[in-house]
Amino acid sequence: MKELNEKVIKMLNTQMWYLCSNGTKPVSSIIPFKEINKYGKLVFPVFYNDKLISAIKNNNKIAVSVADERGMTGYQIKGTAQFIQTGETSDKWKNIIEKMFSTSASFKGIIEITPEKAIITTPGKNNNKEI
Repeated sequence: MKELNEKVIKMLNTQMWYLCSNGTKPVSSIIPFKEINKYGKLVFPVFYNDKLISAIKNNNKIAVSVADERGMTGYQIKGTAQFIQTGETSDKWKNIIEKMFSTSASFKGIIEITPEKAIITTPGKNNNKEI
């Protein structure tokens, strides 16, 4: 597992995530509700997105991009995703979604991503550099 540096973590905590699954039928999603757990894994709830769940079950390689358009900085985190439907973190997110939307009918589970690479996507000489 790749340990993420403070700049990447700060941006992941403050900006929207843009997700792209790998495979023959890639799926992209915007991830507004998310967290970095105490183990350094990226976690987010899945609701209304059966295509994403299917894509991850077929090929668990995934990329998360994050950018700060004002600072013109960005990163991409590549890793391995796992779809989880039970457990403490899944239950926590189910409760959050229930409170936020007054229903849990759309909640499917969570995706947990183990980071393997962090890449600079900021325009300039360090673009595409692994950190």
